[in-house]
Amino acid sequence: LLFLPMYRGVASAELDAVRFQTAGMILGFAHSVRTAYYDYQAAEQMLELDQTVLEAAAAAYDVAQRLKDAGNIPALELANERAFYEESRGQAAIAEAVAFSRREGLNALMGLSGMETNWQLAGRLADPQEGAPDLVDLEARAIEQSLDLVELEHRYRAAARRANLARAEGLLPSLRAGVELSREEGSREFSPVISLDLPLFNQGQGQVALARAEMRQLELQYRARAVRIRSAVRTARNELLVDARRVEHYQDVLLPLREQIIDETQLQYNAMELGVFQLIAARRDQVRTAQEYVVALREYWHARATMDQILAGRLVFTEGDVDMEMP
Repeated sequence: LLFLPMYRGVASAELDAVRFQTAGMILGFAHSVRTAYYDYQAAEQMLELDQTVLEAAAAAYDVAQRLKDAGNIPALELANERAFYEESRGQAAIAEAVAFSRREGLNALMGLSGMETNWQLAGRLADPQEGAPDLVDLEARAIEQSLDLVELEHRYRAAARRANLARAEGLLPSLRAGVELSREEGSREFSPVISLDLPLFNQGQGQVALARAEMRQLELQYRARAVRIRSAVRTARNELLVDARRVEHYQDVLLPLREQIIDETQLQYNAMELGVFQLIAARRDQVRTAQEYVVALREYWHARATMDQILAGRLVFTEGDVDMEMP
């Protein structure tokens, strides 16, 4: 009864640490769902583009077959067009399988089954958001909102309270009371028994030292985690800026350039200066550039999700990343 408030204090601090740990795990799961959704959006767009390439390859192969039958092109050119058509068929099948796998993975993360899996995408991957927050503000926000640091604070508090409890238990005597039963010549007698242990040699030094060692360990973990959070913020911001510039380059330069090439190729084709194969090849190159743009856009939204996750209070641990700092 004397030590009950101290036991409650230790348990309360440990419970708070578990609460913040659980909140961090929930945030980590939400990040997994968010990135899985971006992966599925990108997979659907890649499938659409691969199907466009397949249609162009089929058209080119059909034209080549007719020209070969008419004797206007050699067998080698027909074989090349057929090879590209067959490769496009395989790539489209792979893209379809990837999109299906991404969708099912997302269904599993969201806990959907049956008719619940008939949901539709809200749309394609959105354009990047404008601007990037200041780095100093990002580091301060990440440290302030970190659930990992708060969890370590409560674990440190629990260890400190265990040290105080062990010290108090070691200094105070241990009192026990009971009843003794004795038998003599068929009679029974009950008498009270009281024992008192004086802590002359064992005053809980071991438990106190253990708790203090844990406190030192948690203090070092706290410092290491704070350094890691600041580093993660800087890395996430840099990746976000790089990916945003990459997407912007595709939007402002590469995609318009491919469109210009298509227009110029179409004009020369209409003037009979280029053949149909050159026109189809230009279209294929345009689609490939569009696929690269989708990949860049997906990477941007991954970086954005990572940044938001850190600012929400939880570091993002990739597959194979060992968390050496948490107990």
